[in-house]
Amino acid sequence: MRNFFLIVIMAALVGCLSVGARKDITSMSQVSRQQVLVVGKIELIPGLQKNEQLLNKKTAKFFKDKAFVLYGDKKFNMNDLSIDANRTSSLISLNKTFFLPVDRDKNGNVYFSGALIVTGNDFFPRGNIGGAVYISLAARAQHILLPVGIKFKTRKSMEAVYIGTMQLYRDDFNGITKIRFKNEYKKAAALVRKKFKIKKLHKVKAANWN
Repeated sequence: MRNFFLIVIMAALVGCLSVGARKDITSMSQVSRQQVLVVGKIELIPGLQKNEQLLNKKTAKFFKDKAFVLYGDKKFNMNDLSIDANRTSSLISLNKTFFLPVDRDKNGNVYFSGALIVTGNDFFPRGNIGGAVYISLAARAQHILLPVGIKFKTRKSMEAVYIGTMQLYRDDFNGITKIRFKNEYKKAAALVRKKFKIKKLHKVKAANWN
């Protein structure tokens, strides 16, 4: 059964928003017919500095060097997330290859809206219920928000796609200044063959979703 994280963002004058997060999967049986296995990696440039994630031991266990990413069949405004974003968010480790089951729209598009990195201890475990870990955020200021807005075109016949290593260049205010893709296909394909017994990992290119 797939594990889910749930973030409840409680912000003054903003209201409440819940954002769930999938984690890496271990079997193709966890990918539905409507989904595609997305394989890739995200690198933040410059990388996270020691003073950017001021996490205690409990919070660091969940969020150290990790990011919530929104891959799915819909576009989302990262500065005004709707509750529907709950089903498209995933928790990944930065600088490591991820394997995520992702919904695609009727035209085969997968949209990447952006990422959110926890930086403070207002995100904290609230206990385990039914295998899900509940997190609460008391202040919106304690995260780094990275809006992106790109899409990847897939075909229904594709079981798994490789989107490359996405390098997100940021300025001093965490604005995205540039996006580059590094090709590490051979390494990723070998991991997919070993982990999922899939013969073909399809390469797909990114495009602006506008």
